[in-house]
Amino acid sequence: CSGGTDSTSPAVNLTTSVANSFAFGAVAKRNRTFTPGSGFSERADFDSGGGGSAAGIAIEDKLIPSPTTAVVNGTLSSTTDWSIVAVEIK
Repeated sequence: CSGGTDSTSPAVNLTTSVANSFAFGAVAKRNRTFTPGSGFSERADFDSGGGGSAAGIAIEDKLIPSPTTAVVNGTLSSTTDWSIVAVEIK
């Protein structure tokens, strides 16, 4: 990736299509602590390596009661590069 902006706020919009589905998110993070977004439960948080070469992933989910556009997000402990993916699971 080139020209991206580092931040502490990974986020993506996810449009859900059925009631009572889960918004499932995975955040790739570099040597930072992850706090799930509002209403999300963190299911896993793994890191490997150390210092500037450390990499990790945090996984979160949230029950979405009715079809909507949900924000899948969280907060990192300090500014870094990150990536995020989100899927709806029924």
